[in-house]
Parts: sequence; structure tokens; C-alpha cells
Amino acid sequence: MAVSDSNMLRRAHERFPPISQELIDALDQLFPDRCPEESYSDRKIWMARGSVEVVRLKRIKEAQDATLLDRQILL
Repeated sequence: MAVSDSNMLRRAHERFPPISQELIDALDQLFPDRCPEESYSDRKIWMARGSVEVVRLKRIKEAQDATLLDRQILL
């Protein structure tokens, strides 16, 4: 991922509203992170990849928030 992409995603995450764990789990089941089937068109692969990225990025944001909270508690 390019540096500019990383910065853009970081800024977007700072503005994310809270999302329930149930929603993240449901999206993860709808859009599992797996290899595409050979029969998938390029477009379908791109759409699936984008869906998986949304779930993955939200999980990363949760992990970062938890780490930040842990650090604040320790201070």
C-alpha cells in the first residue's frame, strides 16, 4: 500500500462512528477473506476484495483502539 493510501485510510478511520461487533461479524460471514473461485470475473473479484477490505480495516481500527485504551489504562 502506498504511503498516501495509508494516510488517507488513517484519516478516514479517525472519523469512523462506532460499529457493533455483531455487524462486523455478520459482514465477515457475508464477505469471507478467501481466495476467489476460478469462475469469478475480474469485476466480481474486485468487488469481493473491496468488501473484505472494509471488514479487515474495521478490525484493524478496533485493535488499534484497544491498544490505545490499554496504554491509557497503564499510564
